[in-house]
Amino acid sequence: MNNVPIDEVFKHLDENMLFNLAWGAKMKDKDAKERFIERECRPLLKDLKEEALRKGWFDLKTVYGYFKCRKKGKDLFILDKEGKDLDVIHFHQEKDDNSLVLTDYFRDDDIIVFQAVTIGEKITRAIDELNEQKELTKAFFLHGLSVHLAEALASYMHDRIRGEWGLKNGQGKRYSPGYPLWKDLSDQVKIFNLLEVEERIGIKLTEEYQMVPEQLTTALIVHNDKAEY
Repeated sequence: MNNVPIDEVFKHLDENMLFNLAWGAKMKDKDAKERFIERECRPLLKDLKEEALRKGWFDLKTVYGYFKCRKKGKDLFILDKEGKDLDVIHFHQEKDDNSLVLTDYFRDDDIIVFQAVTIGEKITRAIDELNEQKELTKAFFLHGLSVHLAEALASYMHDRIRGEWGLKNGQGKRYSPGYPLWKDLSDQVKIFNLLEVEERIGIKLTEEYQMVPEQLTTALIVHNDKAEY
C-alpha cells in the first residue's frame, strides 16, 4: 500500500515519546519542560515536517495480509487459502513459567494478520547528508523523528486493520519479533516470506535479521480481546 496519508500518520505520532526520549525534553522541572517543548520542540517538529514534505523525504509504504492459522500446542501454523501449511511459528515458553504465550490467544482454527511498514530510504539519505555536512544537531533531531514516525505509521496501519476487522476499541494487540512475548528475531524471515516484504515495499533483511532501512517495523496482530502485553 502506497500513498499513505501523511497527515493521518502524524496524528498517530506520540509526541511525548518523541520529545522526551528522542529530543531530550525529559526534565524534572515541569515548568522548564513545558517551556522547552513549546519554544523548541513543537516549532522544530513543524519545521522538520514542512521541510520533509517539501523535499520529498517521506516515502511511506505498507504491506499487510490476513491468513488462516491453526495452533498445535505452542506452535502456530500459518495456512494458505486452501488450508495448506505455509510456515510455522514456535512461541517458546520459559522453563517452569506458567505465563501465557501468544499461541494461547488463538483458537484451534483462527485468523492472523501480519503487517510491515517503512517510511523509506529517502529520509535516511537526508540524515546521512546532514551528518556529512556537519549539521549534526539537525541530523540528530531528524533521526529521532524518523524512528518515531515509523512507529506512528505502524500504529496507523494497526488501527486501519482493527477497523477492517470490526474489532472493538482496545481490541487487537500488536506484537513484533525480538520482544518478550515473541523473542525469536529470526521469525522476521517468515514475515518477509509471507508478505513478500522485500518485493512489495523494498525492505531488506540482513543475515543478523536486522531490517534495512532502519525506520520500519513488522508485527502480527491478535484479535482475541483477552490478549495483553
